[in-house]
Amino acid sequence: AIPQYQNYVARTQVAEGLSLVTVVKTAVAEYYSVHGVLPPNPDDTLGATDGHEIMHELLGLPNWLDMSGKYVKWVAVYKGSSGRAQVRFHDTDDVHSELRNRRFYLTPDISTGSLIWICSCTPGTSGTCGEADDHEDHSGYVAEKYLPTACKR
Repeated sequence: AIPQYQNYVARTQVAEGLSLVTVVKTAVAEYYSVHGVLPPNPDDTLGATDGHEIMHELLGLPNWLDMSGKYVKWVAVYKGSSGRAQVRFHDTDDVHSELRNRRFYLTPDISTGSLIWICSCTPGTSGTCGEADDHEDHSGYVAEKYLPTACKR
């Protein structure tokens, strides 16, 4: 019963991140609706070098460090990511030990003609999430078992 409870606690904390990232999803959807494309790489269009800050400004979002919660350290949209958001957890005792200082991603996809969001534990589509393997260290990512079903590959 205790491991199931621990999994429940971790999934509840991940839900806070999914709630906080809603504002990013709305801003990217609005940008896509108005411009017909996903947000551009600011380096190409605005001459920016300040990554998070300029993307948040472009999308009308609060500063990425201000998008936080009890468990979530921040939500950031990276330059050149077409609106992909990273959710990073605090490294404190309040956070489940398997989530501390780890992250997961939500990436917009328009390949079907509609804007949909792909949730994943890594920024790419391959690799192991939440644990190290022989080839690459993935210990900085949230394990798939803690993410909602929609996030699992």
